[in-house]
Amino acid sequence: MSLSSLKYLLFLAAAATAYFLLPKRLRAPFLLLASYVFYALWRPAFCLLLLAVTAASYGAALAFERRLLGRRRLWIALGALALFAALFLFKYLDFFCNTLLSLAGREPDFHSGLLLPVGVSFYTFSAAAYLFDLGAGRIEAERSFVHYALYTAFFPSLLSGPIHRAGALLPQLHEARDFCYTDLKRGLLRFAAGAVKKCVLADSLGLLVDGVWGDAAGCPGWLLALAAAAYSLQIYFDFSGYTDMALGSARILGFALPENFRAPYLARSIRDFWRRWHITLTSWFRDYLYIPLGGSRRGRARRYLNILLVFAVSGLWHGAGGSFLVWGVLNGLYQVTGELLAPLRARLRRALGLRGDGALTILLQRLGTFALASVAWVFFRAPDTAAALAYLTRMVTAFAPGAGLGALHAYLGYRQLALCALMTALFALDSLRIERGGRGFFEGLEERSLPCWLTLAGAAFAVAVFGVYGPGFDAGSFVYFQF
Repeated sequence: MSLSSLKYLLFLAAAATAYFLLPKRLRAPFLLLASYVFYALWRPAFCLLLLAVTAASYGAALAFERRLLGRRRLWIALGALALFAALFLFKYLDFFCNTLLSLAGREPDFHSGLLLPVGVSFYTFSAAAYLFDLGAGRIEAERSFVHYALYTAFFPSLLSGPIHRAGALLPQLHEARDFCYTDLKRGLLRFAAGAVKKCVLADSLGLLVDGVWGDAAGCPGWLLALAAAAYSLQIYFDFSGYTDMALGSARILGFALPENFRAPYLARSIRDFWRRWHITLTSWFRDYLYIPLGGSRRGRARRYLNILLVFAVSGLWHGAGGSFLVWGVLNGLYQVTGELLAPLRARLRRALGLRGDGALTILLQRLGTFALASVAWVFFRAPDTAAALAYLTRMVTAFAPGAGLGALHAYLGYRQLALCALMTALFALDSLRIERGGRGFFEGLEERSLPCWLTLAGAAFAVAVFGVYGPGFDAGSFVYFQF
């Protein structure tokens, strides 16, 4: 049951209504039951792994707190080992075994037959964050199994995050939330914005991207470049759309989840981009991998190595494949190279008479960052590294300025293309307004009822009329569901 489906809207409405009508002492158990029902609708067997991850981390935390066997740190290590072992088994076993077979010169044909449970990377990392924060003394062990199980299984964020931190979410789960009209408006507006991003923009752009990728060998370079840029927008509108729907769902119930995006394509460098993109994952790797590796405390060379290691792991977190690894390492190389070339860029700006904070400099930096990110996203989208390299090679060598216009119209009609361009510009202008310290469009509607409800009606109309439906449509096809 995808967050963009009508079934989910009915489920959310029923769950929220029942939650606020129940006695306060029953609300957390009910929300936990609703979360497991929601997950079971994907595949009931997935609930067993979610329960195992929850029980392992919960038990390790209690053993840590009670100093069982006199070895507190041992329980954090064992709990984390159990979590990552489960993640390895379901997500990386095939990749690992086939890599070994390839290195041995044999045919990489190992298939375990294990299905990848949806959301496993997200709730495993949330559980690991709980154990690491407990071991560092940032939080205390949660005594209530119901509340901790709700922390790992909270249905709005179960499938694709945001990745939780126990210190922020668990205290909220202990409070019996009362119905709040303001929260309802905020939640619905946030959900509506996400639905438009996903169903109107991401899915429409996906038609163009999938069409070009399906005939990449016959498309001219300019069309390949356009599709690469379109994929950068598609994956942003897809994932930020999901996040908006998740945060909106939680807000309707009275809960505040962490922000996961902050206008990433307004970033002026790849380093800045990763402060704005998938923020909860980036901060997870910073706190639990980059800093423990030494961070920037052991010299410049070690810092650069740490950056490359962290982004290599980040790439593999997204997918068990060589192209994901290349995507991660490439983003790390962007950052290292960007820092090394910073003095040269400063001298070049002075030679050209450009101010470091001038409008033209900022525009060029943003365009350059978008171009670098789009090149990296090609590896993310490609089925393998060879296909990504072939795509990029043709993109810069297949010169045919007039060719491909018919194919472009076939993949995405001109009216739909104009709609995507218009709505992308509107979202970009809204982000620019927030970036400059102003209030966003949806934020400004929260205090006014009639404009709020008119906007919601308009968003529903846009999704119903301009959303991508029909043969081949899959309401569950969020890009990040596979991770």
